[in-house]
Amino acid sequence: FLAPLEELILRFCVREVVFTGHSLGGGLATVAHVSALGQLRLARQGMGLVPFTQTSATQILRLASITPHLELKTVAFAAPMVFRMACDGNCLQQEERDILRYLFDRSNNYVFSQDLVPRLPGHPDFCLAAVRE
Repeated sequence: FLAPLEELILRFCVREVVFTGHSLGGGLATVAHVSALGQLRLARQGMGLVPFTQTSATQILRLASITPHLELKTVAFAAPMVFRMACDGNCLQQEERDILRYLFDRSNNYVFSQDLVPRLPGHPDFCLAAVRE
């Protein structure tokens, strides 16, 4: 998977990768963004990886070294909430807050005003009210 991606990034001098999807696909795009961000961040810091295979670890390390300024973004359409904080943010370490800020600044989820899916599972009151109406 990464070899063709690496080739395209080098050939076209890619500076930005956008993960995108609709509904469940938008949720998966968000998870893919977080996964790729984590893998690239660990590779850039030389902290090692949790790869699926040794080949993928080598390719991620190469990708991190040849694309030091690669930006990752998510553009989703009607995606459900993938992550929900169990606290108001005060329980997080500074690094965790920095990662959430990074993701918030580089992610968009376009939502139709009355769509239930983007409000699941984090806003049950909205969903219950919509069902009652």
